[in-house]
Amino acid sequence: MKRKTLLFAIMIAGIYSCASLGSKTLYLDENTKLIENTKIIVSQPTLISVNQAENEVQEILTLVAQQELKDFNFIIEKSEDKLPEFNIIENEMKNAVAHDINADYVLSAKIELLKVMNQTRDCKVEYKLVSTKTGKLVFHSKFNTTFGATVVVVPGIKDYPNTDQIMLIGLSSGFHQFKNKLMKE
Repeated sequence: MKRKTLLFAIMIAGIYSCASLGSKTLYLDENTKLIENTKIIVSQPTLISVNQAENEVQEILTLVAQQELKDFNFIIEKSEDKLPEFNIIENEMKNAVAHDINADYVLSAKIELLKVMNQTRDCKVEYKLVSTKTGKLVFHSKFNTTFGATVVVVPGIKDYPNTDQIMLIGLSSGFHQFKNKLMKE
């Protein structure tokens, strides 16, 4: 009986910690504090092996960010402006601080779908948060569903998630480090 209880407790802890296993904070500006009503705009994402339109994925990313960060009362909107791509956003914004952007921060994402035998099996997501006032990188994290998402498949009852579901898992779980590190008081 004790063995079953211990096994169950370990299993629950393992499933609960999955998002943290696949997440890693690459950079965090310890001096940055995000307060209520901070306005964050979501830039167009950099897509690798994603078949959906950039604008469509940006719309989905904006909705996921609003949902995941709703407890912090941020104003999160889709950017209508063309902003620098993910790999160079902090350098470009640092060189030409974007005073004309009506937001406090830009959230930039790189999304890569990993395929095996022509089927999407995993998703890698990286997030960068860049200040529009200073042009400096404030936060950079990455998440990989390979290590951070437990998908239970029961043949005939619950199938493996489709491409859209895998991408949603990656986008949503990618906010784990954002909430744990950047929003920690």
